[in-house]
This record gives sequence, structure tokens and C-alpha cells, in this order.
Amino acid sequence: MRIVSAEMQVPDAALAAFREAAGAVQAATNAEPGCVTFVLTQALDVPNRFHVFEVFEDDASIAAHRETSHYANFVEALKQLGVTGQTSHYDATARASR
Repeated sequence: MRIVSAEMQVPDAALAAFREAAGAVQAATNAEPGCVTFVLTQALDVPNRFHVFEVFEDDASIAAHRETSHYANFVEALKQLGVTGQTSHYDATARASR
């Protein structure tokens, strides 16, 4: 499995529009074949900080996700709203040695 993790800072004036765009991409992504889960969280201590946690079955599922219109719409919304952040990718099959 593959995990995509993103932390985003949303300008105060864009919070409502961000929530709307994020809700749309969350619902559509969770319905995709190959998506195990897509979770959006908002920091309790910093209201304009959000974290997205996506789990996909494999790299092909991530690639297919990035070809969808809802992904493209979300990426465009992030740009238009001035959202900044960082994304990381993880291999969920890696195991720590004991």
C-alpha cells in the first residue's frame, strides 16, 4: 500500500471555499477503486492548518487518481485559494526491524 500525506496552510479568507473543495475531492476519492481511505483533518490549535491522509492500494491507483477531474479541480482550487503546504509519499509495506 501507498500513503500520501499532505499538510496545508489555508489563508483565513479561504477557509470556507477550501472546506467545500476538500469535501468534494474527499467524497469522490473515497469512491475510487484502489482508494483505501481519504481523510481530511483540521488542526485544533491552528484552525487554518489541515492534514490530508490518503491510502491507496498501489502506485497505479495513485496514478489513476491523479487523472481524475476531481483531483484536477482540487489542485486548481488550492492554487486559486493560495493554499501552501507539503506532500510526502510513503510505502506502507515497509517494516521496522526489531
